[in-house]
Amino acid sequence: PQWTSTASIASDVMYNKVFQHRRHSLLLAMLLTLVIAAVFPATASAHAELRQASPDRGEVVGGAIHSITMQFFNLDITKPQDAKVFDPAGNELAGQVNQEDQRLVIALIEPINSPGDYLVSFAVNGTDGDLAEESFTFTWQEGAPEPKGLGLTEPIGLDPLNYILLLIGAAIAAFLAHRFMVARREQRAAQLAHLDR
Repeated sequence: PQWTSTASIASDVMYNKVFQHRRHSLLLAMLLTLVIAAVFPATASAHAELRQASPDRGEVVGGAIHSITMQFFNLDITKPQDAKVFDPAGNELAGQVNQEDQRLVIALIEPINSPGDYLVSFAVNGTDGDLAEESFTFTWQEGAPEPKGLGLTEPIGLDPLNYILLLIGAAIAAFLAHRFMVARREQRAAQLAHLDR
């Protein structure tokens, strides 16, 4: 009888541990759900976003400007994109828009070499299916340096923040899977101990 009572207590303690692990696993599952909710909408429903341009937003440039290059994130490369350049008087400059993966390049027929503020407007489709319409200006000034160009380290495609969030989500998923396996083993051990009573 005394032995049975001790075995019963040990079994109950083991069973309580299993329930604690289940509660922890449930909390981790909820956390993982929150991370996935944060990550995948950001990835799957991402607006097209201008990250860099040459000449860039607000930049004062000189020299002969033969093209305007824009670097985007989340550009839907399967859909047509549009961009235009306007001189200080509001006249559209003749040119051709070329798409190179996540970049749009406006190749101008005549180079920009007159002082004033130039307006660049674009209407681009994002991977979320939404059309983003924005504009920015740059200034041409005699004697100013030529455009700095795009940074060579500028990533193309998905925003690095989304990669980081995906890695965090994967790490939490791996941890959850490990905890689930441990909880299952402990639950089986508790059930066997309970049956042995």
